[in-house]
Amino acid sequence: MGFAVRSWLLSVGCLLLAFDAGDAFAAGQVLRSQVYPGSIVSLPSWVADEGGFCKAEGIECPATPIASGPLALQALAAGSLEVMFTSTDIIMQAASRGNDIVLIVGHSPDNIYELTMRKDLALKEQAYPAVMKQFVGKTVGISARGSAVENQMRALLVGADLDPDSVTYVAVGSPNTAFPAMLSKQIEAAVMWEPFRTLCQLKGICDVAVDMKKGDGPEILKSLNGGFETFAARRDFVSKNKAAIDAFQRAAATGDLQSLVGILAPDGLIGVHLLQIFAFPSGDPAEMARLSDADRQSLSGTTADFQSKAGYQKIQQTRPQTLGYGLTDSPAGQLAWNAELWTGWGDYADHLDVDAYLTHVSIYWFTRTGVSSARHYYEDARSGAGYRDAPNKVPTAVAVFPQDFRTIRTFAERANNIVRYTEFDRGGHFAYTTDPDLVAGDLREFFADLG
Repeated sequence: MGFAVRSWLLSVGCLLLAFDAGDAFAAGQVLRSQVYPGSIVSLPSWVADEGGFCKAEGIECPATPIASGPLALQALAAGSLEVMFTSTDIIMQAASRGNDIVLIVGHSPDNIYELTMRKDLALKEQAYPAVMKQFVGKTVGISARGSAVENQMRALLVGADLDPDSVTYVAVGSPNTAFPAMLSKQIEAAVMWEPFRTLCQLKGICDVAVDMKKGDGPEILKSLNGGFETFAARRDFVSKNKAAIDAFQRAAATGDLQSLVGILAPDGLIGVHLLQIFAFPSGDPAEMARLSDADRQSLSGTTADFQSKAGYQKIQQTRPQTLGYGLTDSPAGQLAWNAELWTGWGDYADHLDVDAYLTHVSIYWFTRTGVSSARHYYEDARSGAGYRDAPNKVPTAVAVFPQDFRTIRTFAERANNIVRYTEFDRGGHFAYTTDPDLVAGDLREFFADLG
């Protein structure tokens, strides 16, 4: 099953490389894009729309709130939506049932879901699969019937040798409506994604039983990792609007999304958490006088020396397609190229988790997406995207890791309202992958302090 799923993903992945950017499209063409209300997974879509990146590409991509994949599929089929966003297994199911839809660009590589139970029900067993027995007979909140979330719960039950219909499934929508349902005890458990867990833990009303993000659960769920969440569209729309789809891909990937969202400051945003802010000296002597010893050490080390180590950036900003031929042709080339930031430009190779790194590079190699990831730098250089000293008044946290470019607080505070600045003793550019415990802990403490 796992091999079949991965083979299918690799075959559809080739569709991402088939677009002809030379096709013309009408200026201002509208591509309505699904977002999940109140969910952080929709951040790229919101930023692409409200940040003007779609307009910069000559298209409109209004964010269209739809709380589940099945409802988005219906909207896609009816022509009231051009781009949907859901788990790849839902796309696979829909395609197998005759829906002619294709993947157009990836989003989350791995599982984003967690199974939680209300704290007052006193979860007794923490290990999967034994923990699943406590869910039999319970009401479990899911986004919608037939959704990826329901599939996840069914797989968890089957993997524990339990009847997948031994629970009562209750459609509660996205995290913004699922959380009140848990809080008011309308449901006893839920399979959800962030910010549901964070809200639950801040209020102290639920416990995590199975964390699929960490690889808990049956092997069949792990087999979807590598291409878990994706954007999709109708095949006929893609074939007739290749250039517009290509523009959407660029818009969805453009810009320093995390810092930009603070500049945009949409309603309801309470804080922004970052791993880096690329701020440099302004030349003001008073600014330099405020630097700590650690700041000065950084200025004489990686931060000052960044340009001499940024050859990857210059090549990808100017000749990504030329680079792409080598990355696609040689697995050794892809391994070496990606190792730059994974090993802190070679200075921290001893810290490398070989299995994690090989998994990371395999995704690039088998899907042939080395060149498309490199092109992101090319588009940034031409659109003016990336960091800028524009006022960000939203409370901002910066997590600083030693094996990477080190954000210097004094410089970053020129434009950003930094209320939390944490320096860690391990971790690098890909801390979300290599040191998720540090990042998750910092996130939770930051947003807990914000109330």
